[in-house]
Amino acid sequence: MWQLLSNYLKTLLVANTDIQEVFDYEVNDFNGQPAAVIVASDNESAFVTTAHNERVYAFSLFLFVARGESGFTDKKCDDVLRQLVDGAMDDLDKNWQVSGISLPTGYEMLFMEAAPSVWGYSNREMLYRMAEIKIRIHTYINTELIT
Repeated sequence: MWQLLSNYLKTLLVANTDIQEVFDYEVNDFNGQPAAVIVASDNESAFVTTAHNERVYAFSLFLFVARGESGFTDKKCDDVLRQLVDGAMDDLDKNWQVSGISLPTGYEMLFMEAAPSVWGYSNREMLYRMAEIKIRIHTYINTELIT
C-alpha cells in the first residue's frame, strides 16, 4: 500500500510545472530546482469494529528552493517557495478522494488531507529554503478480506 500511495503522490506532483524534479525517496543531490521529495513518515491504525480498522498512511512532502542558485535571491527564494506550497496544496486538495488507483482487496479509500506546512532551511550540497507538508491518507480496512 505504501508504494501505491507514494506513486500516486509522485504522479500528482510531476504534473506540477513549477517543480523541476520529484523524488519518492531521499536523494543526496538535485539536478534541477525547485525540487520535491516525498517520503513515508508515519502511520496510524484505529479500531472501528471487530472486522474494520481505519488506517492512516502519512507522508512528508519536502519542497526545496536553492538560495543563490540561478539568480534566486533570498527574497525570490521565499516568493518561489510560497508559490510552490500553494500549488502543491492545491494539487493535494483537488485530489482529496485519491481516485484512479486500484486498491488491494479489503482496502477502501476514505480521503487525503494535507496538514499545514513547516518552513525552514536545509543545508545540503548548498543552502535551501524548504517547506515540509504533511500528507495523511485515510483508508478503511476490512480485516476479514485482506490477505
